[in-house]
Amino acid sequence: MGEWHHFVFLKDGDRKAIYIDGEFFDEGNNNARLKADWTVVAIGSSNTGSSNVAGVVDDLAVFASALTEEEILRLANGKKPTELAERTGIVGNGDVGEPSGDVTLGQAHGFRDESFELSMSAESPTAVIRYTTNGKEPTKTTGKTYVKPLAISETTVVRAVAFEEGKAGSRVVTRSYIFPEQVIVGKRMDKSITSNRKYKPKMRDSLLSLPSMVITAGRRINGTSETFGSLEFIPTDGGEGFQVNADIRYFGGAWTNFDKKNFRIYFRKKHGVGKLRYPLFDGFDNGIEPVREFDQLNLRTGSHDMVQRRFYMSNRFTDDTMLEMGNLNPHGRFVHLYLNGDYWGMYHLRERCNADMLANYLGGAKEDYEAINGNWNVGG
Repeated sequence: MGEWHHFVFLKDGDRKAIYIDGEFFDEGNNNARLKADWTVVAIGSSNTGSSNVAGVVDDLAVFASALTEEEILRLANGKKPTELAERTGIVGNGDVGEPSGDVTLGQAHGFRDESFELSMSAESPTAVIRYTTNGKEPTKTTGKTYVKPLAISETTVVRAVAFEEGKAGSRVVTRSYIFPEQVIVGKRMDKSITSNRKYKPKMRDSLLSLPSMVITAGRRINGTSETFGSLEFIPTDGGEGFQVNADIRYFGGAWTNFDKKNFRIYFRKKHGVGKLRYPLFDGFDNGIEPVREFDQLNLRTGSHDMVQRRFYMSNRFTDDTMLEMGNLNPHGRFVHLYLNGDYWGMYHLRERCNADMLANYLGGAKEDYEAINGNWNVGG
């Protein structure tokens, strides 16, 4: 009693958490959206004023996006809220500033066999470009300052942000450069396959025979809350593909604990793309023409089929058969997945069967549909 304490109440996607004096205290799930227009904020009590906690508030700050644990600790140790511009979009005067102009990288993402130099440029000639190669998002105080082209000679994920004076940081640009020969001899690969006299000569063609997707996230991806990250698509025909920023989380696996997790990708307007618009499933229509815009996507491992039944294609077979019989079902295809630059195996890329998908195919708003997953109504 009689002491000052630093409290942080965090709402990050479906996750809500409390931190006291920079340390994690408690968490739970809450998928309700925060209100955009606040007239009353209850701190330490219910909305009706019951369950009160007596005390005095000395200072209050509301941030434009969820803080990381590192940022929470910095605030608890005396950092001013206005000094967190790299995360929140708050500039020197405490207002939310317009973002800086984007960074452009001189080489498209994709596969490489020879080393090269990577240049970077910003829309503003006075902007400072900061970059990382460890998967984390650059900030004004983290990462390296770009001064000359980078020498790229191994599989590398480059993330870059521009900072202009008096503005918030630009959109995080992420590009992955993959050297297939290094992937084949990587520590995560099964040497009984990569060194096998029969399969070794086929490894390179196998890696390049399917499109590749790359997930990059500066924070640990988990199954209880969404994590900000990047999604890249690298096609097999040498096309440009895409890179978008999105929210990512694990899904499924309620009754299993496989190391190879399923990923769900959420496209949000706050990250620049409210819907992904790309012909992901062209050529995989199976009788029903696939849409070219998506609110969410799933990357499935195969779960039981992968490990216990040894029948990895069963879910894809069922989806495709239902489509060929004229029944609306998720379209899908197989892809290779890389996680923060590491090869993560083959995945089943699939439309998420929910209210958004039904609205995309059948018209109307997603609120017109109800989607139920087993005993849990998670469609929305």
